[in-house]
Amino acid sequence: MNGAEALVDTLENNGIEVCFSNPGTSEMHVVAAINKSRKLRPVLALFEGVVTGAADGYGRMAEKPACTLLHLGPGLANGLANLHNAKRGSSPVVNIVGDHPGYHLHHDSPLTTDIASIARSVSHAVYTVSSVRSVGSDTARIIQEARKCNGQVATLILPANIAWEEHAVSSARIVNSPTSIVDENVIVSVASALKKRIRTALLLRGSALSGEGLRIAGRIAAYTGATLLSDTFSPRIQRGVGLPIVQRLPYRSEDTRRFLEDFDQLVLVGGLPPVAFFAYPGKPSWPTPDNCRIVTLAHPHEDTIDALKRLDEASGIPKGVSGILAQFQSASLIRSDELTAENVMRVVGDLLPERAIICDESVSSGFPYYTLTANSRMHDYLQLTGGAIGSMLSASIGAAIACNDRKVICLIGDGSAMYTVQALWTMARERLDVIVLIYANQKYAILQEEMKRMGAENTTNGWPSMLDINDPSLSWVNLANSMGVQAERVKTTEQLRRTFQSALINTGPFVIEAMIC
Repeated sequence: MNGAEALVDTLENNGIEVCFSNPGTSEMHVVAAINKSRKLRPVLALFEGVVTGAADGYGRMAEKPACTLLHLGPGLANGLANLHNAKRGSSPVVNIVGDHPGYHLHHDSPLTTDIASIARSVSHAVYTVSSVRSVGSDTARIIQEARKCNGQVATLILPANIAWEEHAVSSARIVNSPTSIVDENVIVSVASALKKRIRTALLLRGSALSGEGLRIAGRIAAYTGATLLSDTFSPRIQRGVGLPIVQRLPYRSEDTRRFLEDFDQLVLVGGLPPVAFFAYPGKPSWPTPDNCRIVTLAHPHEDTIDALKRLDEASGIPKGVSGILAQFQSASLIRSDELTAENVMRVVGDLLPERAIICDESVSSGFPYYTLTANSRMHDYLQLTGGAIGSMLSASIGAAIACNDRKVICLIGDGSAMYTVQALWTMARERLDVIVLIYANQKYAILQEEMKRMGAENTTNGWPSMLDINDPSLSWVNLANSMGVQAERVKTTEQLRRTFQSALINTGPFVIEAMIC
């Protein structure tokens, strides 16, 4: 077999089932090898940012890596923003980038770049295949790196000549590296801190926000009187009926600081202390008050579920104790037919089907109304972890492929959606069951808010034109239709309810353009 075939065979041997790709000339032998594969599903995207965002969403929901296939340095560069989000979200991603043969690089052809340097900024590990004899083992190593530490971005650079050279050998299934275990002294120390019955919050992240981890955290909170918190933006959180309620930290650093003043200690469970997204004149970057002691139960790279189980035992919690669980509560307390951002979330919260997946990048429109879905039917909620806009429309693709029996609902602003609008084409091509609900306010509302907070506001001549996107106005119905996706524009809450209900009943991608006030 040639190098490309050995690479694909190794991917298959190690459970990689999906390849999100936007290939070029240097990757043609890999494309041919994938085309012959019966196990590796190829998913084409028309922009590399969609490729990497889809791999991020897949990794979050499948809890295992997909692979990407990108073309040289410029192709990698086009995908950097969503690799950044994936890295910040601890998503497992095997990122494969084609390169020129070594003998061609010294000619400095137009597409020659330092791929390894570009990749290091968004990767936990970067390998370059140096020989056709090592392509199988190098591929296995990069898969192993992607699975380490609860999920990493790992990049493999494959020179084109190694892809076409013969006599390559693939690698068999590799054993995952064990996750680090929290020291017993830490467990005892945190259990002792919880027994003090002082005002305590558990800041959860990663596996502590879903499944067994969330249920154990709920037990600990119920028994000790602690409050469950999540970061402002979490990679994935399970919410809704039958699950412990987790409060979300505010976005503004000053609001976070006021919020945390109610606690004497903050226990970190799989995450890091909160920090402000940006620096603002006269506002704190470190929002945890001085009187709030920070205690770490588990670092991001450690086995959080194991730590929670041992903390449960060390705390002496009786078997019958369970967390305070959410009960279904309708969110449709709508007082008018005016289509506001609040009414949009009320409709979504009321109609949300069991086991739905919400991919949320609604930012200014959706963030204030996050709690309206807390008592909805059980669902997973994915958020913009790294802050790089253009994530969730693409992540919806990966989530829908990872969980093809579940409804995916993408909540996104019109400005954000334009970053990776090509995602709609892939949704249509793959016939994915995704509802894209676009908050169409025809402006960069979040930037208008940020301008005020920066103290740079001067609206004597109105808002700067750089913060408006209404000239020319976007038509999401036309954009969606042009890429094979059905769409409808709604202007009232009742229209939204009818359209959303219809989209929930049917399958396949559907765009709702909500013209919010």
